[in-house]
Amino acid sequence: MTLRKTFFATGTVAALASGGLFLTATPAAAAPGDAACLAAEAELRTALEQAGLEAELVDQLEGAVDAVVTAQLARNTLAQAALDAAVELETAQAALDAAVEAAVDVDIEAAQEDLDAAQEALDAANADLETSQAALEAELEAFDAAVAEAQDSLDAAVEVRAEAAAGLDAAEGALADAEADLEAAVAAADALDVALAAQVDADAAVGPAGDAVDAALAAQVEADAAIDPLDTQLRLALSAQADAAAAVEPLDAVLAAALGVQADAERTQAAAQADLEAALAVQATAAATVTEAQLAVDAAVTAQSAAEGTLAEAQATLAALEADPAADQADIDAAAAAVVDAEAAVAAAVEGVAAAQLALDTAETAAAEADATVAAEQADVLAATAEVDVAVAATEAAQAELDVAVGVLTDARAAAEAARGGARRRRGRAGRRRRGRRRGPGRARRRRRGR
Repeated sequence: MTLRKTFFATGTVAALASGGLFLTATPAAAAPGDAACLAAEAELRTALEQAGLEAELVDQLEGAVDAVVTAQLARNTLAQAALDAAVELETAQAALDAAVEAAVDVDIEAAQEDLDAAQEALDAANADLETSQAALEAELEAFDAAVAEAQDSLDAAVEVRAEAAAGLDAAEGALADAEADLEAAVAAADALDVALAAQVDADAAVGPAGDAVDAALAAQVEADAAIDPLDTQLRLALSAQADAAAAVEPLDAVLAAALGVQADAERTQAAAQADLEAALAVQATAAATVTEAQLAVDAAVTAQSAAEGTLAEAQATLAALEADPAADQADIDAAAAAVVDAEAAVAAAVEGVAAAQLALDTAETAAAEADATVAAEQADVLAATAEVDVAVAATEAAQAELDVAVGVLTDARAAAEAARGGARRRRGRAGRRRRGRRRGPGRARRRRRGR
């Protein structure tokens, strides 16, 4: 933007990224009312509204810009008048000097009066120019105050916006737009530097104050150039933060899936363990039944052996009585009855042994089935345990990758915050130096008018 012969509009850069937003009011070379100016105004309003600023604050900023434009136009007019008066003074002085050197008969007093009149016109123009310059500086300070207020409101909106992590993608898009605006603003600042250099050359013809203006403008160019690396550093830091955040999201999903698989495997393992414990209980019952059946068989065999011994004794007694001619018939009959009873006892004992053996065979079959069931359930438990081990290993691996990604994201956020702080401090120092330089030309003109 030039300070002498062009209008200026305000271009605004709203840099949005991952909880960070900044506002810089950088002049843009555009005539009020043309397409570029209207587009810049629309972009400013949209960026501020998206950042959460109220319409009243936007209107306040636009009013401050209009006041600065009006003061700039008045100052440009008066500066042109002062330049014309200086030209007239130089013309009158040259005519007077030529007349004196030629020693011609001229009205020296009239020429001197013309010269004095031109000097007075120049002084008056310089006074008007100083007044206009003071008004312009006041409007610029008001504009800076409005921008500072907008920055405060914008910072408050950013703190709320930073809590919404879901807005990160939208903020990155806004950051890209803001970077484009920043490049346009830097180009406009370069045009401003060229125009200010032309103004310094013109003011240098009036007095030596132009040297001080040149030095101030060079300092401004250096300050503006120092902002670019910080903005680049901030963009790189925000890009790294976005990449780190994007890497965390899929790892979260992987970890959640691994935890789900692990939970399923653990449930399967618990079910298999419960089945194994039930099978072990059945196995213990079957083993106890086999033991009881074996004891019954042993008892039946013992009873059979005793019955057979009793039968042998009864048979021997009967044979002895039958062989003895002197034996009483009653004794023989009793011995025969005892043999019959012993034979019946033996037969009963044999049936008892058979029944006990059948029960033992049945118990042993049930025990074998219980053993097979226990073996199968143990195999299921081992398989489920292996699946749990695999799932746990996968979960631990996913957690480790997520921890690494979260660490990278934390570092990226810290770097972004550091870059953002550096950019803020640099802009603050550049703004203070810019306000100081605005007051400099006025003091130079006052010193020149005194001489």
